Amino acid sequence: MPLDKYLLNPAQQESVFLAYSTGIAHCMRKYGYEHPVSRPVDSGLSGEDAPKTRVDGRFGFQSMTHARKWGYHPAGGFPDRSQDSAETQSDADRWFALTGARDLNSDFGPGGTTRDGHKVRSRGCVGDSVLRMTGARDGVVGDSDLATELKFQTLADGQKDKRTLEVFERWSLCMREREYSYRTPLEALSDARWAQSAQPSSEETDTAVADQKCRSEHNVVGVWFAVDYEYQERAVEANLAKLREVKTQLTRQVRAAHEILDESR
Repeated sequence: MPLDKYLLNPAQQESVFLAYSTGIAHCMRKYGYEHPVSRPVDSGLSGEDAPKTRVDGRFGFQSMTHARKWGYHPAGGFPDRSQDSAETQSDADRWFALTGARDLNSDFGPGGTTRDGHKVRSRGCVGDSVLRMTGARDGVVGDSDLATELKFQTLADGQKDKRTLEVFERWSLCMREREYSYRTPLEALSDARWAQSAQPSSEETDTAVADQKCRSEHNVVGVWFAVDYEYQERAVEANLAKLREVKTQLTRQVRAAHEILDESR
């Protein structure tokens, strides 16, 4: 996709966010806290069913194997949030070291001095890690706001295009023949019923299988992709100067990530 060169690819995302999390954990140890390093979640897909490009996420799951087993859920189902730890929120000192904020309801703060005399800089350990990754304590780790905004705006614009609407209509008719009533594939994906349980129901997997069949029969993603590609080309042309700056920042983050991860080995 035209915007892809201004967005982190999956491998880069993995290394950038692992390095960012590693940086936070290393900083927190200076204040006497063990902070978990967030690691990427294995999708559970391999071979033909593994995501190959950003398109796999942009247009919803495109795997019949996944549809049959997981429906519209991620592989493994939704995590059980009932067991999430509230440790960070119950420990003001830890939160202060992490974010530089003394108020647990604030995401970031100016920093200051801990009870045992250690200095916490602005935005705390999060700020330290962001600074290492981006060159600024208030920088954005990962994709830029501009590239992300363009990614979603072009997706929205492409869905309103006559060509996309026509293929959606054919898909919708195909689904109705199978006794499912949705106007677009994204409407099926975002059906509120699917979010009500951690694991997919048989109704959900049956719907997802029908969705995959109708996508295939009418080349839905082929048309959708072509239209989306066109809108992205226009967006890149209109924002080229700013996107070149975005590319420079992404290159910096990837380089910093490699350095941090090499140091941690």
